[in-house]
Amino acid sequence: MHSECLSILFSILITLAFVVCCYFSVQILMGLSTTINVTESRLEVWQGVVPVARIRYENILELRSVTFKELLPWHNRQAITWYRAGGKFYVPKAVLVHKSTGIFKFIVISPDDVDAFILQVKRKMSDAK
Repeated sequence: MHSECLSILFSILITLAFVVCCYFSVQILMGLSTTINVTESRLEVWQGVVPVARIRYENILELRSVTFKELLPWHNRQAITWYRAGGKFYVPKAVLVHKSTGIFKFIVISPDDVDAFILQVKRKMSDAK
């Protein structure tokens, strides 16, 4: 009886460890395959060959940088409703895009250089007006 309980507990722990390893592996691989394009008319986020987000500049209400702490739901309750486009699990700084349309009103993306990215998109937004 005791060995059966230990065997079941061990199986659960192994399964949990496998799930956690798979989750972080997918996060790393998806982060490596994320492409962010700033075009003349919109901002695009691609996960490999799949478009994750296409946001027209006129639909962007706010564009600002956020810290990793702000992305954590126990530090910021609003972060629960933010959609993280792109698979990077940890980034010291990311970009929060507040949209006027769509299911997800807030999208978090993580370009390599957050400040330069925000300047580039804001320039495109002012050119589009």
